[in-house]
Amino acid sequence: MKLIVVYGAPCSGKSTYVRSVITDKDLVYDYDELSRAITYGKHHLSKRELTHQYVLDFRFAIIKRARSEKDIEKMYIISTFITDEFKEWVKDMKPIYHKMEATQEECLERLSKDDMRPDKEEWKSKIKEWYNKYQERSTTIKQRIKTKIKDAIVTGK
Repeated sequence: MKLIVVYGAPCSGKSTYVRSVITDKDLVYDYDELSRAITYGKHHLSKRELTHQYVLDFRFAIIKRARSEKDIEKMYIISTFITDEFKEWVKDMKPIYHKMEATQEECLERLSKDDMRPDKEEWKSKIKEWYNKYQERSTTIKQRIKTKIKDAIVTGK
């Protein structure tokens, strides 16, 4: 079984992407869908204190079971943020990480048209939080690469 972690900012198209590629032999874990399912909620809520730990527990349980399944070809995990704990827990499965490449402006535009997300200001802050976290990481990695290239040029190694 292939584990594919689809991640990105809110409104970046994660669920839409998975719906376009999933087959009958695949499973999907979608945090938002499960949160709504266990509360019969009809909206994507930005604050989920009541359901958060239940939905995360379900993620670990479904991955644990899927590790031994032979009939599943791919399992998609849809997530906004990916923790180091999660990466460590699934590293033996050699996951493929698929980052959604929508820009912050695209996500904010999609949010403005999304009737399933009534608390727009909360979602705007979540989108901005995601870009601050992942752009900061990306900038740090790019800086390290530039430094290594510069050192290699200077030292000839």
